[in-house]
Amino acid sequence: MVNLGETELNPDYTLNNTHILCKKCKVYYQPDKKDISRKNPNVYYKTCQRCRDYQFQKNLIHRYKNKN
Repeated sequence: MVNLGETELNPDYTLNNTHILCKKCKVYYQPDKKDISRKNPNVYYKTCQRCRDYQFQKNLIHRYKNKN
């Protein structure tokens, strides 16, 4: 879902920021190319790579635990 100007972008996560505050762990991180959102390439993700990896692992565990 690419934002084509219909809504205002959150200025905290636009591509011109040098440091972003992670919404989950409240730590500032310096974004790079892998932190650009795939859904909307105009902004960065709200969480850092470490929090995204943690959430991905928790989702896998939950998915396999409830597979039966």
